[in-house]
Amino acid sequence: MSRSQVNAAFTFACFSVAPVLGSALSFLVNGAGIEGFLHVCRGAVPLSRDRAMIRITIALYAYSAVYLLSIFTNPMIGGWPGKAWPILTLLLFPVLYSGWSTGNKEALARAAVFGSMIACYGALVLAAAQYPFYGGRAEGGAGNAIIFATVTCLAAPVALAGAFLVEKRFAPALYGAVGAAAVALLLSGTRMTWVALFVALGAVLYIYRAEIRAGLPRWTLLVVVLALALFAAAASETVPRRVEALANDWRLVSTQGDYDNSLGQRLLLWRLGIRLALENRILGQGPQFTKLLIRDEYPVKSELPLRFSHFHNGFLGAWVEAGPIGLISLVAVFLLAGLTALRKFASHDPVERFGSAVLVTFVATFGIGGMTGLIVGHDLLDAAFIAFLVVGTFLSSGTITRWKPDG
Repeated sequence: MSRSQVNAAFTFACFSVAPVLGSALSFLVNGAGIEGFLHVCRGAVPLSRDRAMIRITIALYAYSAVYLLSIFTNPMIGGWPGKAWPILTLLLFPVLYSGWSTGNKEALARAAVFGSMIACYGALVLAAAQYPFYGGRAEGGAGNAIIFATVTCLAAPVALAGAFLVEKRFAPALYGAVGAAAVALLLSGTRMTWVALFVALGAVLYIYRAEIRAGLPRWTLLVVVLALALFAAAASETVPRRVEALANDWRLVSTQGDYDNSLGQRLLLWRLGIRLALENRILGQGPQFTKLLIRDEYPVKSELPLRFSHFHNGFLGAWVEAGPIGLISLVAVFLLAGLTALRKFASHDPVERFGSAVLVTFVATFGIGGMTGLIVGHDLLDAAFIAFLVVGTFLSSGTITRWKPDG
């Protein structure tokens, strides 16, 4: 296989495995990063100098540096190395980007499209099998409903964008994939990810508004109607139940001061996180203390067992663990990714526009979904975070570099 074919196959694997095989994506991304580092060292892969990549690398490295400093400047406790090693995935960003940039852009884009399509259908099959046996919330290959919902939410908008990129004969299968992913997300019961999917799909439709105005074939409209019907059938049971649970929790919290429910526990958790963040520690409390702080300082108002290992808000977690500099650096990654995408919304190059759609999907999924879950700090999320950020940035704004097999 040529280098371009290897990159395309690797891209297909990265975009297809996460919902079903879970942490297999982490092995793929980290393994490729280590291999890429060796190739950079021996001169086979030139280190990319793309401006967008450099800007995002600076923000990622600033976050990683502050995060690591927070670990080492706070007291060391048992298990602290487990909090340090996940940063490796973020540090591999420029190396992975340089390796990906030795591939053919069009081939990489097609691989991302069809990989995402497989991920969507795989997510539906697994979610449908799990839903009756997992207490009404599908957990996917990740074994966690929120993580499963996040990686599924990443796949659906990419498949939708792909329907405007690849040959028209594939469009029905891609529209069907979007519907399949939407149903899988419903079965996961993760409400904030429903919002993230809605925003991401809306952004993709905006990017391709000219194609939509030009008119869609009748068979395309038929597939869309069928997908919407499937979505409505799944939503008729899941959405009312989850919305009613949220409304009931809010009623208990606001009228009775009863926090013994899902929403109430999270409100108390966020209140604790804000208090800890406002203690003005420049480098934060240290990620090794997050679970202990929650256990020891969580308000004693809930009789439900505490199972929280993080603050269920990735931005608040970064603020508590790595201080204001860590929070600013993490936010900067999203701002830079969003600006990079925005510049290519109207590009005449279809691959660049597709890359902007991947970046928009990244920003919406991790930015919105991360408000009630993790952004980084889980091996599968870290790998998906880097893979989508690399591919979106390269396809939208990157330049191809030459593979030198002899170094």
